[in-house]
Amino acid sequence: MTTKRKLITLELISGIFGWGWIIAGLVSLYFLVIAIGFEGSWSSFGMAAGVAAVCKWLAKGFNDNKIRVAFEADAIAQGMSAEEAGNAWLKAYNGKR
Repeated sequence: MTTKRKLITLELISGIFGWGWIIAGLVSLYFLVIAIGFEGSWSSFGMAAGVAAVCKWLAKGFNDNKIRVAFEADAIAQGMSAEEAGNAWLKAYNGKR
């Protein structure tokens, strides 16, 4: 798989989970209002909030992976080996945290 195709695929998957997070967040808000105001089920709210949290986690993970692939591809294009590019990414990524 080429780098461009990897980046497109990761962007698509990240976007799908991002939209899943938005939709599940709105659904959980709806279930929260139903649970508080109309004696609805709290389990529905909990499941929707759980799905929203997992979707957000996956969207962030795929987006971070997309950034890593682009960073390493750029470093390799500048003349680094794949191992050096990976080490440079680890240095840059650990510096963010």
